[in-house]
Amino acid sequence: MHRLTSATAVIAAVLFGTAPASATTVAAHTGARTQAPQTPLQVALPLPAAPDALPAGLRVAPAHTPVSNLGTFVAPPAPAAPALAPAVAPVPPVVPTLGASALAAARKALGTRYVWGGTGRGGFDCSGLMQWSYKQAGVSLPRSSRAQSGVGKAVARDQLQPGDLVFFYSPVSHVGIYVGGGMVLHAPQTGDVVKISPMSRMPFHNARRV
Repeated sequence: MHRLTSATAVIAAVLFGTAPASATTVAAHTGARTQAPQTPLQVALPLPAAPDALPAGLRVAPAHTPVSNLGTFVAPPAPAAPALAPAVAPVPPVVPTLGASALAAARKALGTRYVWGGTGRGGFDCSGLMQWSYKQAGVSLPRSSRAQSGVGKAVARDQLQPGDLVFFYSPVSHVGIYVGGGMVLHAPQTGDVVKISPMSRMPFHNARRV
């Protein structure tokens, strides 16, 4: 009984790695006279679980699985290029027209008294004011309103622009310079001053653009 127990202890030590394994050691405890052939120790180890037995999140493809069966890699779209601001065309400088320049000069004469035959800052009549104003813009006009009514090109009443010459009465006997909004700047009559008045107060005859 003692020998059997010793033999069992030796075998357990060999299996669990707590003592060197040899046939001589076994024989010494069992009383065997013959030496057993030395053979490599074979220990059965547990096999890894089959892929299907693993949780879904831990499964791996078998080594022989074709690459085409692993899915197609789709690259994320490239970021869109930033939109370019539209090119802004340069704004050409505003060149004042002759009429606009003459109107700017006429505005400086506002409040000047009316003088029959006057052509300067000491006093103006209607055609003298137009002649002086356009002279500041570099243009020479005839002296009388009737002669002035034929210069430049004709302009319809609904096409008037600031700086156009506007004539009144028939035959023509008065002239003013268009300001805009149905108003003219003119030298009205004796006892009055250069001022801005509505066109509707006088009978329209024609208009010219220099």
